[in-house]
Amino acid sequence: MDPGDLDHRRSCFERWVTALLGMLCALMGFSGCAHSLLTIDRPLAEISAEVEQRPVPPVPIDEEAEESVDSEHQTTEERSTIQQVEFLAESEVPPAPVAGELSLSVLDAVSLAARNNPRMRVLAFRPLEARTREDVELAAFDPAFTAGAQWADAHQQVSSAVQAQAGGVSQYNSTAIGPAAGLPNLAQVEKRFSSGTLARVGVASSYSENSPNGQFLVFNPAYQSAINAVVEQPLLRGFGSDANLAGIQIAQLGHQQSLAEFQGELDQTLLNVQRAYWDAWLAQQNVKTLESLVDQAATTTRIEQKRLDLGQGSVVEAAQAKEHLETLRVDLEQSRQRAQTASNRLKTLLGMAATDRRPLTLTDQPFDGEFEPILEDGLETAIRRRAEIRTQQLAIKQAQTDLSRRQNNARADVSAFAGYSLSGLDDGLGGSVDRLTSAEYGNWTMGVRFRHVLGRRAERAAVERAELSLQRQMRGLAEIQQQIEQQVREAYDGVTTAYHVLERQRERGEAARVQFETYAKLYDAGQLDLDRFVRARTRLASALQEEHAAIAAYNIALLNWNYAVGAITSEVAPADGSPASASE
Repeated sequence: MDPGDLDHRRSCFERWVTALLGMLCALMGFSGCAHSLLTIDRPLAEISAEVEQRPVPPVPIDEEAEESVDSEHQTTEERSTIQQVEFLAESEVPPAPVAGELSLSVLDAVSLAARNNPRMRVLAFRPLEARTREDVELAAFDPAFTAGAQWADAHQQVSSAVQAQAGGVSQYNSTAIGPAAGLPNLAQVEKRFSSGTLARVGVASSYSENSPNGQFLVFNPAYQSAINAVVEQPLLRGFGSDANLAGIQIAQLGHQQSLAEFQGELDQTLLNVQRAYWDAWLAQQNVKTLESLVDQAATTTRIEQKRLDLGQGSVVEAAQAKEHLETLRVDLEQSRQRAQTASNRLKTLLGMAATDRRPLTLTDQPFDGEFEPILEDGLETAIRRRAEIRTQQLAIKQAQTDLSRRQNNARADVSAFAGYSLSGLDDGLGGSVDRLTSAEYGNWTMGVRFRHVLGRRAERAAVERAELSLQRQMRGLAEIQQQIEQQVREAYDGVTTAYHVLERQRERGEAARVQFETYAKLYDAGQLDLDRFVRARTRLASALQEEHAAIAAYNIALLNWNYAVGAITSEVAPADGSPASASE
């Protein structure tokens, strides 16, 4: 190739690139006007709000339960759960403990667990991860900018003897600069709207130069410029915001579902914390009981030893007193070990480090008054407040939305499109742009596109699968409701039974205490043998331990009732000292 010809082509390429940059700037200025002309839907910022306000097909449950799901109370609870999730995900691990004693009430334990429980700190990331799916779905409506260009230099032999004789050359050389292969424009902005409309505004420019001149060229070199706008609207499949916003709605429902699941896990954790609190309380009470009995047994042992030394007692009675003392000491050490184990379990649930050896002082006393739950109110409240119900209701709404989307996708793919472009052509770049901006050369395009897969096997299978999924979720809701109702019934029976057992243990303990105190006076007066006195003390120890166990079991039964009716979070520490009714 001639060096001068190569320089000429490089110069043309540089001018073409400069013009391209100028036209891109013009495109950016033009895009504002184009957006106003092509905005046939609401802005993207309103799409998320529209999805949240869109009515969803009703879930087949009782009306009061549905009203509770959509009530202001539930919205406030969701906001509270979101704050709890964000706190657990963003907060640091609690600092190392300081020396001293740790005083702990039930409310303190619940508060610490809500902030520091290791499992909840892990589960807090699930709702945050689910929330990102909404942005993924919203991204489908983000404007997309595409640009591409290519340069081609061809050297081809003439294709016929006529061309060779007419031109006197054996080859043709051509240089072309224009959009990249597969792209209609050098640069374009594309935007999808919630109605399914697809709008595109682009600029096209090309340069071609042939040597020698081609047979049908008007200009050589030739500069072509174009600005075009295209709008495409689906008419069946993909038509309307219901079909196009379904993915966003499913993502939002998934986020709400993850929040409900987190709330369910939190309720279970708080139930375990309060159970562990009363287990630790019981273990500490057993230690105190045995410490008192050990002191009494030590006093008895000293008395028997003194009597033996004075010749008033016997070796057998002194040995029996010693054996009884050591037995109680063994029980005391084992009880202390159980108390430490219960304390460590509670600390683990509170998220405290294994190196935290501070002794726990449990400041709350268990409730021992009579509480009569109302089964019907409990069943009604459980359906309204249990997180598992809320989770399954959201799963049903997701299945309903997905079914609607699959049914839309099963429709025929028919779309209408229309386009308008301005073009310019000249042997100079300036002339080409002048012709373009004169707006004299406008081109309209309109048409319809149709595509239909015979048999629609995949679409019909997708619809059938969505229908089966919806039926499964609805059956799952009925199953969960039945399970929760059974839990409420069992909790109701548990409260009633636990209180009756507590009353009997109180009477037993009182009787054992009266018997022991009477035997103690007789023993001190020398009117009772040691064997019956020791057995009375043993029965008193057993009665006291069983009474404490009945008190702890009663409080745990109350916890199970509050958990079963969905009140474990709000009814942690009743102000009046008694469990609040689930119907309040």
